[in-house]
Amino acid sequence: MKIKKSTIALLSLFIMFLTFSVNANAISGYEYGASAKNNVRTTKRVKVYKIIPGKYEAANKFKYAGYIKKGTHLKVSMYFMSTGGYVIKNKHYKVTHKSFYLVPKTDNHWYKK
Repeated sequence: MKIKKSTIALLSLFIMFLTFSVNANAISGYEYGASAKNNVRTTKRVKVYKIIPGKYEAANKFKYAGYIKKGTHLKVSMYFMSTGGYVIKNKHYKVTHKSFYLVPKTDNHWYKK
């Protein structure tokens, strides 16, 4: 009887451990990239940064990725993200589990619909 109770207790603790470890994972790049839904065309040259998500937003790592040329078609998030700019994606700037791309908020008029 004691063995049965201890086995059930250990099994329940193991399941709780797995549940908490899954919830503590970092936000993936796909979750950020899902917000980029609006098709736009750029009206001027803008900087792009590759972001590697951390366990929380303040732990995100920024890496300079280059410029987007004027006239480029891409998808952009509807609103200014708390990460510091607008999330973008297209065939060149692909969102993955480990990264996404961002245009910092320097000017509001860098694209048009």
